Amino acid sequence: LTLESIRGRAKKLFDEGAKGLQIASFLSEAMDKYSIEILQETLGSFTEQERQELEQNSAMIAIGGSGRGEVSPYSDSDLIFIFQPRIASLIRRFSKRIVPDFWDAGIKLGHRVHTVRDAAASAIVDPHLASSLVHIRSLWGNESLAPQLEAQFYRRVVRSRLRVFINDCIAGREEERRTHGATSQQLEPDVKKSLGGLRDVHLLQWVAFAHYQTSDIDSLRRKNVLTTDDAARLKRGVEFLTRVRIDLHLHAGNANDTLSKDEQLRITEARDIAQVEGQRPVERFMQEYFSHSMAIAEITGRFVRRHRRRSVSSTLKRL
Repeated sequence: LTLESIRGRAKKLFDEGAKGLQIASFLSEAMDKYSIEILQETLGSFTEQERQELEQNSAMIAIGGSGRGEVSPYSDSDLIFIFQPRIASLIRRFSKRIVPDFWDAGIKLGHRVHTVRDAAASAIVDPHLASSLVHIRSLWGNESLAPQLEAQFYRRVVRSRLRVFINDCIAGREEERRTHGATSQQLEPDVKKSLGGLRDVHLLQWVAFAHYQTSDIDSLRRKNVLTTDDAARLKRGVEFLTRVRIDLHLHAGNANDTLSKDEQLRITEARDIAQVEGQRPVERFMQEYFSHSMAIAEITGRFVRRHRRRSVSSTLKRL
């Protein structure tokens, strides 16, 4: 595997008309496999005993966007290396070698190295890490460490400080909106971070996880936390925005999430959108875009307001 071959396959899937979430799933699986290959190559420079120690006492875990499996062609890889304290010296040597190997392979790596206890402690003071740990998947190593991390994270960072966790998630999202667009009809919206972008869906998922220990939209619908209509509208919006974001990445050759006016025209032409009376093709495309982003913003806003109040009442009951 190479990064170029993975992106080439994603481009082929895109050109063949695959759905955005199908391409994101392919990219996630391919990047998982590629990350494990890099790790195995790095292990080759360690002794057999050290390799066994690392495999038995540590784990490479996907978090954040990588943990969700929502990967675009030029997304960062979000990983955390969890280890048991007895191999602290060894894991430090290992992490110093593997990080340059990822960069040499062309992967922009967001990573951390922690024990389970230290990861939970860090998440208490680092809201970005806390929201990233809502989505975790074990990729390699001791498979018991991911469930341990998930359990400690939920108990120490989320359940025992529910109101603070939710308020931190909301504050982080509000800061992003101020930077990237706080209205749902930006002239050049950021597909991920503007109001009604994919990050709003993530906010809903973080808040849902805090209350229900699941962030899956279908699971929330089955719990009657989301209506059937709201769940369907969210899923349609995620699919639409995901495919637009993948298109932006592939065309730019980098992690571009901004739907500029030039990109609006290019995508409109590529989709062969016809003109109708009184409305240009690009206006039709952006009308569809704003229909999805406004739905996401409205559903997320309503969900978060309802559960923010519930967080306060839950906190008061424990006092």
